[in-house]
Amino acid sequence: GDMEEQAGIAGLNGRMVYDFSGNACDGYSVNFRFVTEFQDKDGGRQITDLQTSSFEEPQAESYQFLSKTFVDQELVESTRGTARSGAKVKTVELKEPEEKSFTIGNDVLFPTEHLLSIIKAAEEGVHFVAADIYDGAETGDKVYATTTVIGAKAVAEPGPKTNDGAGSLAGKSYWPVTVAYFDPGADDASGELLPVYQLTFHLFRNGVSSHLKLDYGDFIILG
Repeated sequence: GDMEEQAGIAGLNGRMVYDFSGNACDGYSVNFRFVTEFQDKDGGRQITDLQTSSFEEPQAESYQFLSKTFVDQELVESTRGTARSGAKVKTVELKEPEEKSFTIGNDVLFPTEHLLSIIKAAEEGVHFVAADIYDGAETGDKVYATTTVIGAKAVAEPGPKTNDGAGSLAGKSYWPVTVAYFDPGADDASGELLPVYQLTFHLFRNGVSSHLKLDYGDFIILG
């Protein structure tokens, strides 16, 4: 990825691997790895390595997640747990970073459930979707509020010939999508809720996305 703005950051590059498999009958597995190398203005370097894997049962009955963050190859954060849907609430059983159990609202969506709801809204011509989501991120006890804006359907242009599979999307239609993630527990001094980050991408009907942009406010990563 490339970087635009900076926050005491002289440069940033990295690699993101997103492996998604499964279907509505068997459930969905996601393996994700995001390695970023930050260079500061004094020539110092830091490598952050985020590794997560999750499994979401059919009909979002449960969601299992495991996440590890390494900084310069040292484990700094580990999260593991399972969330289950019940009649009235969803129950989260955390094993790491500490053992605890708590409930979240039944209207809170798991990540694949959220993606499917965006595709469904897009197909129905809905341009705005608000949803609370739980993905087990960070310390595993946060529900994020999200707002999704879905743009008008467009057709992917054939780009330069590449061997990364993006060429096979040429001629297929997609929606430009922006998802803003908010941490309801944090607001700035003015009481305004600012997004923790915003994700912009082209979403294809089959769930594949391209033209990724991650906006953290202080800096932007393109992928």
